Amino acid sequence: MTTVQTFSLYTQLLLCSLLFCQEGHAEQTDAEITVESTDSSIDPSEGTATVSVIQIDHTQATAADLGQMIEQAPGVQVTSIGGLGDFAGVGLRGSTLRQTLVYLDGIPLNPDGASVVNLSELPPRAFSHIAVYRGLTPPTLPSASMGGVVHLHSRQSQTTHAQVSAGTWNTLRANLYHGHEVQTKWGPLHIIGFADTLTTKGNFTYFDDNGTPYNLRDDARRERLNNDKSQATGQLKLKLGHPSKQISLFGSFLNREEGISGSIRLPAETARLETNRSLSAIDYVRRGSKLAFNGQLWNVHRLEYFDDRNSELGLGSQWNKYVSQSIGGKLQLRTLRSSRYVTTVSINPRLEHFDTRDQISKSGTETHRRAGGMLTAGSDIYLHQDKLHISPAFILSTLKYLEGDDRWYVHPSPRVGIRYSLNRWLSIRSTAGTYFRPPDMFELYGDRGFILGNPELRPEIGQQADIGTKLNWDSKHITGHLECVYFINPSSDRITYIQNSQFTQIAQNVGSAMVSGVETSFVNAGWNHFSQSTSLTWIQSQNKDNHPMIVGNPLPRLPEWELHTQQSFFIDRKFRLTHQWHYTSSNTWDAFAWFSSPPRHIHSAFIRTKLFKRGPDLELGVNNLTDNITMVAPRDGPNALDRGWSVKPIADYNAFPIAGRQFIISLHYTPTS
Repeated sequence: MTTVQTFSLYTQLLLCSLLFCQEGHAEQTDAEITVESTDSSIDPSEGTATVSVIQIDHTQATAADLGQMIEQAPGVQVTSIGGLGDFAGVGLRGSTLRQTLVYLDGIPLNPDGASVVNLSELPPRAFSHIAVYRGLTPPTLPSASMGGVVHLHSRQSQTTHAQVSAGTWNTLRANLYHGHEVQTKWGPLHIIGFADTLTTKGNFTYFDDNGTPYNLRDDARRERLNNDKSQATGQLKLKLGHPSKQISLFGSFLNREEGISGSIRLPAETARLETNRSLSAIDYVRRGSKLAFNGQLWNVHRLEYFDDRNSELGLGSQWNKYVSQSIGGKLQLRTLRSSRYVTTVSINPRLEHFDTRDQISKSGTETHRRAGGMLTAGSDIYLHQDKLHISPAFILSTLKYLEGDDRWYVHPSPRVGIRYSLNRWLSIRSTAGTYFRPPDMFELYGDRGFILGNPELRPEIGQQADIGTKLNWDSKHITGHLECVYFINPSSDRITYIQNSQFTQIAQNVGSAMVSGVETSFVNAGWNHFSQSTSLTWIQSQNKDNHPMIVGNPLPRLPEWELHTQQSFFIDRKFRLTHQWHYTSSNTWDAFAWFSSPPRHIHSAFIRTKLFKRGPDLELGVNNLTDNITMVAPRDGPNALDRGWSVKPIADYNAFPIAGRQFIISLHYTPTS
C-alpha cells in the first residue's frame, strides 16, 4: 500500500468515526456533560502549561493588529517589517517563527512549523481571545512545537459589530461581524460570519544612512515606496446541535496583493506578491459523562505569485508561482475514569503538497510531497485534594517524503507538566519535554529573491524545561496577579536564516544552540477605573556551533530584553484612555554578530468615548507616538577600531524599517448593545 493510499484510508476512518460516534452516543443528554474536548472550554490558568490569555474586546485599540496584541504577553517576540498591514511573525521564548505554531479554533495554520504565519493576514476582530502557550501545551491541543502555540478563538456571540477606521498613509479598514441563532429540528443552528477589508499605501517616512555609517552627509529621510497593501478576508462558521453533540463547518478565505519594498539597503520599487489562501474544516464534538470525542478534517490551500522580474531583491530576474496545500485531521478521545483522572488520546495524520513554477522560463513544475502525523497520549491526574495536577504526555511524530526517500522519520517527544496550588493565591508550575520539527517545504526548496531554501537541511531537535510561580490577589477593590517563570531550551540543528554579504537570507542549520531566560508578568486593576499590565522578558542565547567565528555569539534576531507595559483609565464603557510602551533591546542579524539593530522604544496610545447612549464608539489612536525612527548606537561590527557611534535607522528583520507616527480614527458600532 502506498503512502497516499494509507493517508486516504486514514481519512476514511476519520469520516467513519464521525458517523459512528454520532449514532453510538445518541442517548446522552446535556446534563451528563462532564468531559470537555477543546481548550476553549477549559480555564487555561488551571492547567500545568504556562499560558497568557489576551481578550480582544473594548480594552484593546480598535485598529490594533494581532502582532500588537500578542506582544503584550511575556516571552513573545514579534518580528515585523513595517507598520500596520505589513508582515508580522511571532516567536516564543527565543524560538524561530516556524518553531511557534498558530492554531485557529483547533486547526493548525502551520502544522509542525510547516510555514511562517503572517499575523497581518488575520483580522483580530474575528476572534474573541488569544491563548498563548509557552513551551508545553495541554493534551487537548497536541503539539510538538519547540516554542509553543498561539491559539486563536473565533467569536461565538450572537451580536452584530461594525467598524470603520481611517489613518495616515491612506490607510482604510472596515469589518463586519454578525452572529445569529436559528432553531431547527436537529437543535440550534449558530451562523457566524465575518468580513474584513484593509488597504494602505504604506508610504511612511524612514531614515536611510545609505549603508555608510561613517559618512553622515549622505543620510536622508526617505519615503517608503512600493509598500502598499490590499487584502480582503472572510470567515463563515455554522454550528449545529447542542454542546453535548455538535457539528461545525468552517470556511475562511484571504486575497492579498502587496508591494515588496525591500530593506533599507536594498529597496525595491516594482517587486510584488499576490497571496490567495483558503481554509475549510469540518469538526464534530460528542461529550458525555465518561467519554468525549472530537473528530476534525481540514484543508489549508495557499497560492502565491512572487514577481521580481526587474531583479531588485534577489540574484536575478524572478517570477515564481508557489502552491502549498496541507490536508489533515484529528481523532481525539477523552475518557474520565474518575473525577481525578482524565486520559486523552489523539491521532493527527497530515499530507503536504508543495509546487514551484518558474513563470518566466515555463520550465515546468517542481513538486514535493510528504506525509506525516502525530500520535499523542496524555493524562490529567489530580491528587492531594486537587492541589496537585500532573499531566504526563507522549507524542510520536512521523514524517515521510514521497519522492526520492523511502525512509520514515520517527521521533518520540515525551513531556510532563506539574502544577501545585499551595493555597488559593499561590501556585507553582514546572514543565519539561523534548521537541521535533522537520524543515518545511519553503526552507528546503523556496526561492523568493532575498530568501533562499536549502535542500540539505536537517530536522530540528530540542528540549524544554521551565519552573515558575504565580501569585493571585482578589480583594474588594483590587485584583491581579504576579507571575515569574525561568525557562531553558537547548536545541540541535536549529534552522535559521543567515544573512550573507549580499543581504540574502539562506536557511542553514546551527549545530547546537542554547536559549534560556526569565519571563515576568504583572497585572493589576482596581476601583473599576484603572488597569495596568506589564510583561518583561530576559533572554540569553548562545550559538554553540564549532565554527571559531560563531561559537559563543548570540543567535540572530533574539533581543536580550523585551518590555511591554500598558496603563488604562476608564469610566465604564463611556470613556477610556490607554497608553502602551514597548521596548526591544539591540539584536544581531547574522551569525557573526556583525550587523545589528539598535534598541527601540515604541509608544502607542488611544482615547475612546461614546458619542451618545446608543451611538458608536469614537476612537483616536496613534502608533509610535514619539515618531521614533532613529537611534544613536555603536557602529556595526564588534571589531570596529574606533568604537565609534552613529545615527542608525530603527529597523527590524535585517534592516526593514519600522514605521513612524501613524494616526488612526475609528468608529465602532454595536447596534444590539
